[in-house]
Amino acid sequence: HLYGHVAGAARAFNISPLYWKKYRKGQITTRQAYSAIARLFNDEWWTHQLKGQRMRWHEALLIAVGEVNKDRSPYASKHAIRDVRARRQANLEFLKSCDLENRETGERIDLISKVMGSISNPEIRRMELMNTIAGIERYAAAEGDVGMFITLTAPSKY
Repeated sequence: HLYGHVAGAARAFNISPLYWKKYRKGQITTRQAYSAIARLFNDEWWTHQLKGQRMRWHEALLIAVGEVNKDRSPYASKHAIRDVRARRQANLEFLKSCDLENRETGERIDLISKVMGSISNPEIRRMELMNTIAGIERYAAAEGDVGMFITLTAPSKY
Protein backbone atom coordinates (compact mmCIF):
# COMPACT_ATOMS: atom_id res chain seq x y z
CA HIS A 1 0.00 0.00 0.00
CA LEU A 2 2.89 2.36 0.78
CA TYR A 3 4.32 1.71 -2.71
CA GLY A 4 1.13 3.01 -4.33
CA HIS A 5 1.31 6.30 -2.43
CA VAL A 6 5.00 6.88 -3.10
CA ALA A 7 4.72 5.79 -6.74
CA GLY A 8 1.84 8.23 -7.16
CA ALA A 9 4.35 11.09 -6.89
CA ALA A 10 6.31 9.70 -9.83
CA ARG A 11 3.13 9.11 -11.84
CA ALA A 12 2.18 12.76 -11.26
CA PHE A 13 5.24 13.61 -13.39
CA ASN A 14 4.35 10.97 -15.99
CA ILE A 15 7.21 8.76 -14.79
CA SER A 16 6.61 5.02 -14.47
CA PRO A 17 8.35 3.76 -11.34
CA LEU A 18 9.95 0.33 -11.17
CA TYR A 19 7.36 -2.50 -11.10
CA TRP A 20 4.44 -0.13 -11.73
CA LYS A 21 2.71 -2.52 -14.14
CA LYS A 22 3.02 -5.39 -11.67
CA TYR A 23 1.60 -3.18 -8.93
CA ARG A 24 -1.38 -2.24 -11.11
CA LYS A 25 -2.04 -5.95 -11.75
CA GLY A 26 -1.70 -6.77 -8.05
CA GLN A 27 1.35 -8.96 -8.74
CA ILE A 28 4.11 -7.01 -6.98
CA THR A 29 6.09 -8.88 -4.33
CA THR A 30 7.24 -7.37 -1.05
CA ARG A 31 10.85 -7.52 -2.22
CA GLN A 32 10.00 -5.74 -5.49
CA ALA A 33 8.02 -3.08 -3.63
CA TYR A 34 10.92 -2.52 -1.24
CA SER A 35 13.46 -2.09 -4.04
CA ALA A 36 11.11 0.21 -5.98
CA ILE A 37 10.48 2.38 -2.91
CA ALA A 38 14.24 2.60 -2.27
CA ARG A 39 14.68 3.89 -5.80
CA LEU A 40 11.82 6.37 -5.38
CA PHE A 41 13.62 7.86 -2.37
CA ASN A 42 16.93 8.16 -4.25
CA ASP A 43 17.67 11.75 -5.32
CA GLU A 44 20.01 10.65 -8.14
CA TRP A 45 17.22 8.53 -9.63
CA TRP A 46 14.83 11.50 -9.49
CA THR A 47 17.42 13.80 -11.07
CA HIS A 48 17.92 11.37 -13.94
CA GLN A 49 14.19 10.82 -14.44
CA LEU A 50 13.29 14.51 -14.31
CA LYS A 51 16.09 15.48 -16.70
CA GLY A 52 14.87 12.88 -19.17
CA GLN A 53 11.29 14.05 -18.79
CA ARG A 54 12.35 17.68 -19.23
CA MET A 55 14.11 16.80 -22.49
CA ARG A 56 11.06 14.91 -23.80
CA TRP A 57 8.68 17.75 -22.88
CA HIS A 58 10.99 20.34 -24.43
CA GLU A 59 11.17 18.35 -27.67
CA ALA A 60 7.38 17.89 -27.68
CA LEU A 61 6.92 21.65 -27.30
CA LEU A 62 9.33 22.34 -30.15
CA ILE A 63 7.43 19.87 -32.33
CA ALA A 64 4.13 21.54 -31.37
CA VAL A 65 5.36 25.02 -32.34
CA GLY A 66 6.67 23.79 -35.68
CA GLU A 67 10.42 23.66 -35.03
CA VAL A 68 10.48 20.06 -36.24
CA ASN A 69 9.17 19.70 -39.78
CA LYS A 70 10.45 18.73 -43.21
CA ASP A 71 11.60 22.27 -44.01
CA ARG A 72 13.35 23.21 -40.74
CA SER A 73 14.65 20.08 -39.07
CA PRO A 74 12.87 16.94 -40.27
CA TYR A 75 13.81 14.42 -37.56
CA ALA A 76 14.45 16.30 -34.33
CA SER A 77 14.87 19.85 -33.10
CA LYS A 78 18.24 21.52 -33.52
CA HIS A 79 18.47 21.62 -29.71
CA ALA A 80 17.98 17.84 -29.45
CA ILE A 81 20.56 17.24 -32.17
CA ARG A 82 23.08 19.42 -30.32
CA ASP A 83 22.35 17.53 -27.08
CA VAL A 84 22.92 14.14 -28.71
CA ARG A 85 26.16 15.28 -30.33
CA ALA A 86 27.38 16.81 -27.05
CA ARG A 87 26.62 13.58 -25.16
CA ARG A 88 28.41 11.50 -27.80
CA GLN A 89 31.43 13.79 -27.60
CA ALA A 90 31.43 13.68 -23.79
CA ASN A 91 31.25 9.87 -23.87
CA LEU A 92 34.12 9.75 -26.36
CA GLU A 93 36.23 12.05 -24.18
CA PHE A 94 35.49 9.88 -21.15
CA LEU A 95 36.54 6.73 -23.02
CA LYS A 96 39.75 8.46 -24.14
CA SER A 97 40.58 9.27 -20.52
CA CYS A 98 40.26 5.67 -19.31
CA ASP A 99 42.70 2.75 -19.37
CA LEU A 100 42.23 -0.96 -18.89
CA GLU A 101 44.75 -2.71 -16.66
CA ASN A 102 45.49 -6.40 -16.37
CA ARG A 103 46.04 -6.87 -12.62
CA GLU A 104 48.14 -10.00 -13.12
CA THR A 105 50.59 -8.60 -15.69
CA GLY A 106 50.26 -4.87 -15.08
CA GLU A 107 49.69 -4.34 -18.81
CA ARG A 108 47.68 -1.19 -19.59
CA ILE A 109 45.81 -0.31 -22.78
CA ASP A 110 43.57 2.57 -23.79
CA LEU A 111 39.87 1.85 -23.36
CA ILE A 112 39.05 3.84 -26.51
CA SER A 113 41.16 1.49 -28.66
CA LYS A 114 39.20 -1.51 -27.39
CA VAL A 115 35.85 0.23 -27.91
CA MET A 116 36.75 1.31 -31.44
CA GLY A 117 37.87 -2.24 -32.22
CA SER A 118 34.60 -3.78 -31.03
CA ILE A 119 31.05 -3.71 -32.33
CA SER A 120 30.57 -0.51 -30.35
CA ASN A 121 32.23 1.12 -33.37
CA PRO A 122 29.43 1.89 -35.89
CA GLU A 123 31.60 0.88 -38.87
CA ILE A 124 32.39 -2.51 -37.36
CA ARG A 125 28.74 -2.93 -36.29
CA ARG A 126 27.69 -2.38 -39.93
CA MET A 127 30.23 -4.95 -41.18
CA GLU A 128 28.91 -7.45 -38.62
CA LEU A 129 25.36 -6.82 -39.81
CA MET A 130 26.34 -7.32 -43.47
CA ASN A 131 28.12 -10.55 -42.53
CA THR A 132 25.00 -11.77 -40.69
CA ILE A 133 22.79 -10.94 -43.68
CA ALA A 134 25.14 -12.81 -46.03
CA GLY A 135 25.06 -15.84 -43.74
CA ILE A 136 21.26 -15.81 -43.62
CA GLU A 137 21.10 -15.61 -47.42
CA ARG A 138 23.57 -18.51 -47.85
CA TYR A 139 21.65 -20.67 -45.36
CA ALA A 140 18.32 -19.86 -47.02
CA ALA A 141 19.70 -20.67 -50.49
CA ALA A 142 21.06 -24.01 -49.23
CA GLU A 143 17.60 -24.84 -47.86
CA GLY A 144 15.87 -23.77 -51.08
CA ASP A 145 14.38 -20.70 -49.43
CA VAL A 146 14.85 -17.00 -49.93
CA GLY A 147 16.73 -15.14 -47.23
CA MET A 148 15.10 -11.91 -46.16
CA PHE A 149 16.48 -9.54 -43.59
CA ILE A 150 14.18 -6.71 -42.61
CA THR A 151 15.22 -3.88 -40.33
CA LEU A 152 12.67 -1.37 -39.10
CA THR A 153 14.26 1.75 -37.70
CA ALA A 154 13.52 5.33 -36.89
CA PRO A 155 15.37 7.96 -38.93
CA SER A 156 19.03 7.99 -37.99
CA LYS A 157 20.24 11.01 -39.90
CA TYR A 158 21.76 12.42 -36.73
